[in-house]
Amino acid sequence: MPVARARLSAVLFSCLLFFQSFVRADTVQIDDFDPRITYNTPILSQDTCGGQPGNEACVGNWWSEVGNNDGAAYNIHDTFGPATTATLQFQGSAISVYGVTLDVGAKGTVVIDGGSPESFSSASSDGNLHPGQLLYSKTGLNPAIDHEIIVAYDESSFGPADNRRWLGIDYFAIDTSGVPVTTSTTSTSTSTGSLSTSSTGRSDQTTAPQPKSHSDTGIIAGGVVGGVALLAIGAACLLLMRRHFRKMDERRVLVNPAHPSTPQMSAFGPSTPAASQHITPYHGYPSTSWGAPTPFFAPPSSSGPPTGIASSSQLGSETAGLVPQPPPYSPGAGSVPLPVDSKQRR
Repeated sequence: MPVARARLSAVLFSCLLFFQSFVRADTVQIDDFDPRITYNTPILSQDTCGGQPGNEACVGNWWSEVGNNDGAAYNIHDTFGPATTATLQFQGSAISVYGVTLDVGAKGTVVIDGGSPESFSSASSDGNLHPGQLLYSKTGLNPAIDHEIIVAYDESSFGPADNRRWLGIDYFAIDTSGVPVTTSTTSTSTSTGSLSTSSTGRSDQTTAPQPKSHSDTGIIAGGVVGGVALLAIGAACLLLMRRHFRKMDERRVLVNPAHPSTPQMSAFGPSTPAASQHITPYHGYPSTSWGAPTPFFAPPSSSGPPTGIASSSQLGSETAGLVPQPPPYSPGAGSVPLPVDSKQRR
């Protein structure tokens, strides 16, 4: 059954694709609104600081901003400095920082695990605003330990109200390949907003790092959700396969010779199959002077095998002159016509 095999192959292929879609991704994206990111100042509103470089209340602060660029919506955390930082602890082999580039984009610095500051620029090459742009990337990290990244506004970009430069952070992308999935305990950390400050749980300390519990929250939650979904889809695939094979078994039963169709009923008996009907020649004729009778086949009776017809000598005095008349019978193919009474010939 080529059609049945094709359908079964399609079901199995769909299940395989669905299982593959639940394999843990190697790259985890952490949005700028994620609580795992620590900003060193209270987050002000867009109405207070968005597009208002002259508002001194925004100096040295972060604010959230939602915008639209050529029909594409974006959300960022924005600042025009000075001394503003964003800190994230993570596990992974690489990390990238994405943000907004624009004509008045500021410079920024990145410090990973207390190392040397590395600079980047958020100024766009064409003078236009572009959200979701790569600002900084670092590879070659040890995925088995905790890391800390501090993104800071470069003090050299800070200027007066008529010459502000903005730094907007969109999200962090972390390569989690090689990260062991283990349970972790919570450790507290503090940052003062200065690039030179240290925090507990840093990888360069002599004590073993204690990963923050929230660093594995996404992985654990994703594993639980993925496991439940895998079980549900696996059950659905098994149900489809079972239904498919059940239909194939039903088709085999319909065409199996061991299960014939409904037998034809005999015209001479309601409960006798046609295959069991036998036509028995009858040779018991009445001893009369009719001449040599021609044999005929009498139809079988449902009550038992045919019996001989009594002769006139066996009849009583009341019925001595009567001869039993056979019922009207229409001869079919292969049958012999019934005898005709000599009196009826006359």
